[in-house]
Amino acid sequence: MPIFKSKHPDIVGKLRHDEIRRSQRPETNELLVPDNVTIWEWLFEESSKYCPLAKYPEEQLAGFVDAATKERVSWKDVKSAAIFISTALTRDYGLRKSDTVSLFSRNTIWYPVMLFAAMRIGMCITVRIVCQIGALG
Repeated sequence: MPIFKSKHPDIVGKLRHDEIRRSQRPETNELLVPDNVTIWEWLFEESSKYCPLAKYPEEQLAGFVDAATKERVSWKDVKSAAIFISTALTRDYGLRKSDTVSLFSRNTIWYPVMLFAAMRIGMCITVRIVCQIGALG
């Protein structure tokens, strides 16, 4: 298997691992990136102390906005749609934890919904985003 090494310097060599993970506010000493929960739990499970949906009012959470159409998907909408899709993937298509799914999509605000649906199940995800010619300048 090929191993790709970044040309950029390794930041772990410059910062202690603890500095990357801890808040800059010493009074909280809170983990910024928790290492004891899944990404789904961290972002969407309101029982988690890290979940932004539980910590902040909905109007303070940006969500996703399509630059071209101005369509907006809130974090609450992302969670709801990802639950619906992940349930369908397991119930109707038999996909399970550790299965691999490939997301082949144009760049859209609905892409994260599919990504989080797969993460909720615990699937391995490969991605390929298709851009329109000229979309990158």
